[in-house]
Amino acid sequence: MTKASHTARCLNEYLSESDMPKRLELKPTELRRVCEPSRFTFKETSELPSLDQVIGQERAVQAIEFGLNMRSPGYNIFVTGRGGHR
Repeated sequence: MTKASHTARCLNEYLSESDMPKRLELKPTELRRVCEPSRFTFKETSELPSLDQVIGQERAVQAIEFGLNMRSPGYNIFVTGRGGHR
């Protein structure tokens, strides 16, 4: 068994569902935050100025920048997420 597979096995055992603390569980109502539309001064987001940066995704941006700066062949950038978002 390799060191990595041993570590993964130990981690999986440590994080088994039966051992997960109940305090970390969320209720369905806690999974969504609703904003009152009257809080906003615009009707559609198309009225807002365009941004030249990504908000709240610093690690993702750093990872992409790192990948784009790789000058050796054989490296790829893999991105996953919900489609259709801008």
